[in-house]
Amino acid sequence: MNFWLLHIGEDLPFDEGGRRYRYSYLASALAKRGHAVCRWAPTLRHTTKTQRANRDTLVDVEPGYQVRLVHTRGYQRNISLARIRAYRELACRFRKLAPTVERPDLIVAAIPSLDWAQAAIDYGERIGVPVVIDVRDLWPDVYLNAAPTWATPVARRLLEPLYRQCRDICRRADALSGVSQTYLQWALDRSSRSAHAADRAFPIGFEPPVTLASDTRDRAVAMGIDPDRLICLFAGLFEKTYDVATVIEAARNLRHRSDAQFVLCGDGSKMPALRRQAAGLANVIFTGWLGKHDLSALMDLASIGLCSYTARAPQSLPNKPFEYMAWRLANVSSLSGELASLLATHQCGLTYAAEQPDDLARQIVRLIESPDSLKSMQQRGFELWQREFRCGPIYERFAGHLVELAEGKRRVVPPQAA
Repeated sequence: MNFWLLHIGEDLPFDEGGRRYRYSYLASALAKRGHAVCRWAPTLRHTTKTQRANRDTLVDVEPGYQVRLVHTRGYQRNISLARIRAYRELACRFRKLAPTVERPDLIVAAIPSLDWAQAAIDYGERIGVPVVIDVRDLWPDVYLNAAPTWATPVARRLLEPLYRQCRDICRRADALSGVSQTYLQWALDRSSRSAHAADRAFPIGFEPPVTLASDTRDRAVAMGIDPDRLICLFAGLFEKTYDVATVIEAARNLRHRSDAQFVLCGDGSKMPALRRQAAGLANVIFTGWLGKHDLSALMDLASIGLCSYTARAPQSLPNKPFEYMAWRLANVSSLSGELASLLATHQCGLTYAAEQPDDLARQIVRLIESPDSLKSMQQRGFELWQREFRCGPIYERFAGHLVELAEGKRRVVPPQAA
């Protein structure tokens, strides 16, 4: 069978220094089963805001597994009109290109982007193949959450066209999936129907690189990090919903302690402001955006992994906590809901009040001053990851689910019957 995967934000197998994420694992799992896979992705690399190609391009990854790059203009800010415009261009290009490509047996389209997902729904209905909408991020909620609280009612009215589009996509999808039960329920709420057998949640999970850095301490020292001091690590984007500012203020509270340092890995639009905020703090180290080997070296040395999000962040079960677990880090997170429940149930991390640096500092001190408790959390998190959040088993199940949908072995409720 032939599967199409439409997504916008992930690294691809040929990206320099790129990492594997959700659709890379899913594509590999489908290809391993002997199916043809065509991944549709933008020429723009979201993580670096650079162009992979200056025109539509087809790249063969391996026999039966292709990436079809669709050209679009770039954007520099994640939350911007330029990004919305780029996604509309992608949808227009997809509508033109799709009829020229070998017909699929099933399409998986990710939210974001709404425009691309809608184009996939339209095309799937036109040719009579099922379309699965996979909720990777909550759109257009991300734009609503970016607005100041006082402006939320106005922003909600301005975003109504996007909300209508989202509801239309979820209602017309043959099946819904999501990276967590919370995200799946979000899509079901917009579809105005209850769940059926074709709707499933598949967590993102994490798989460490096959080859690990052998010179971890040397790499850390080269980045200005003391490998003999406890490392509290944040690795992610310095963007709207990520709350690195609270991490820096917690570090300020703990600046007189000699037993901890805060290592901030990543980049984004908030970087200049964060560097100004951290000026003079010797216990805060910025590494910039790291390749997989340098990041693996830091993960191998760190003790605490920070999942730091704003109070209005929509994330539920992001990939970061599982990455920390795989490297035997204890999670300290600001997310409520599914992640907080997971950490508490399995005793593999702590939750602090979002945007409260004093509480974050207290939770970190609690772990520093209870080394046995810290080690126990690290080990329990690692065991939980091994049991439930390794990418191999997750995406084997996801691939098997899609194959059954394409073969018609699972009931798919027609939109008109919902």
